[in-house]
Amino acid sequence: MVAAPQTESAIKLAGIEFDGYPGFVAAAPACLRGRFSHDLLRLARTEMRISHATLHASLRQAIDMVTRSRVLNAIRSTDSALRRLGIGSPRIAVSG
Repeated sequence: MVAAPQTESAIKLAGIEFDGYPGFVAAAPACLRGRFSHDLLRLARTEMRISHATLHASLRQAIDMVTRSRVLNAIRSTDSALRRLGIGSPRIAVSG
């Protein structure tokens, strides 16, 4: 999904519940459901791509959300997405 610039207030004025793009995508038509990882945001610019394991959470919540399982899911999901983009041997670094 590629999103154009918009504001949260404009989306709310349109009568759409908005808690960030992952939730926005998860609310997509039924034909799209299950095709996206709604809890993982990826940013891409030139050769660098960034996947976030947590989104829109307080620092306390984000710390609690960083589990081995969640980080592993982010790594596997990112690897799979990069391979689908044609990157045969992705190099993935993890930081926190």
